[in-house]
Amino acid sequence: MNKEMLSQTSLSELDQNYTLLTVIVNQNKAEKITQYAKRIGIKRYTSFRGKGTATSAILQMLEISDINREVIIFIIPTVQVDEMMAKLTEKFHFEKPSQGILFTVKLSHVLGITHKAPENSLPDTNLHTDLIGMCTIVDKGLASDVLDVCNRDSFLGGTILPAHGSARESVKIFNFAIEPEKELVLMLIPVNKANDMKNRLVEKLNLKDKNSGIFFTFAIDQVRGLKKKEGYEDSEHDIKERLADWEHEEAHYDAIWTIVPEGYDGDVVRAAEKGGSQGATILSARGAHVRDHSLMIADIEPEREVVIVITKRDATYDICKEINEKFRLDDPGQGVVFVFPIHEPVGLLNK
Repeated sequence: MNKEMLSQTSLSELDQNYTLLTVIVNQNKAEKITQYAKRIGIKRYTSFRGKGTATSAILQMLEISDINREVIIFIIPTVQVDEMMAKLTEKFHFEKPSQGILFTVKLSHVLGITHKAPENSLPDTNLHTDLIGMCTIVDKGLASDVLDVCNRDSFLGGTILPAHGSARESVKIFNFAIEPEKELVLMLIPVNKANDMKNRLVEKLNLKDKNSGIFFTFAIDQVRGLKKKEGYEDSEHDIKERLADWEHEEAHYDAIWTIVPEGYDGDVVRAAEKGGSQGATILSARGAHVRDHSLMIADIEPEREVVIVITKRDATYDICKEINEKFRLDDPGQGVVFVFPIHEPVGLLNK
């Protein structure tokens, strides 16, 4: 963003020194992850419940077999990434089969974090893997089609999160707005498969048609918990070349994620639309932070809603500005916004 401030009140706080750390585990393991994270200094998280789709044919690479999964996201200073990845991997044995997946995404901007992160002076680590993230958002019931298309290579499974569309997409029945039910499919795929999978999905799901779905990919910095298929070993040079080819087309789009208390998703959507967005996808979640009550520490786990807006980069500034002005994100506890670049989007709604 080339503008110095998003608003007069605040937004110097567009901090670029944060990373999104994501953990995908069986639901019965999720609480252990969050409790341990608090002990090592990560006191805030947001989690989503979903389902996994691994089959015996693909367990060579994706080694989580339990159908019930939880996706837990943490926003941490980038300087702490290596330390936190190492501690979580050692504690929960992500290097072993069937323990879960752990990966990181570098964030371009963050709002609503009260403590400014130290500048990251560490070497760039985004060439540790040739995997990238792939996200497909479709109407409820079509997630299985996404996975059928993508799993032809017998490489991958995925995680499905229930979601719903924004008010703009709603249908009114007897004056009640019925928001369409959606499914978000999250997968990690080899970078050299991205274009092929995109083309298959566009053809199968007619993603170029209005309101048929959204597809995009995003960069992964580090990953633990995925086992390479036999014979699928690449040198660091090959990994760098594949990522360079994928990143050759500059990412002109962003994913803007806004985390707010339950019931405020409509305010986020309206603020984002005022900034230039059309439509959003909303996930239900739980959040947590630790609050000191004199002699005791109490865990607070309120319900949250996460609003995902996919937009052209030239609208990112205005959308963040409107959300910030609505929620006063410089005040603690109002919400969090984070942004990361995306590639190869299909099916977006923009003015």
